[in-house]
Amino acid sequence: RANYNILPYTHFPPVLIAEMVYSAVFWRNMFPLKGGISPTQSPSELILNRSLDAQVHCKVGLGDYVQTHEEHDNTMDSRTIGAIALRPANDGSFYFLNLSTG
Repeated sequence: RANYNILPYTHFPPVLIAEMVYSAVFWRNMFPLKGGISPTQSPSELILNRSLDAQVHCKVGLGDYVQTHEEHDNTMDSRTIGAIALRPANDGSFYFLNLSTG
């Protein structure tokens, strides 16, 4: 609900709503749980052996507008496309919602 209310958009495609849930779960699992199994390790560290790295995971936030690089040649076609940042991927990259295709 917090992600929905902080975003400045008036229309939310179904894929964006699903990604808001994935993003919330991703970030919830990146921090240790009070009263959890470990007071210092997050569920993501315990189960997936994936720890939070601010240099990797915090480059862009949910809902940020970005221009993503696309394959291009030496024509006058656009070399970037508008997109909305969704969440970090497992390999240090990010998931984006293409504004042209939804």
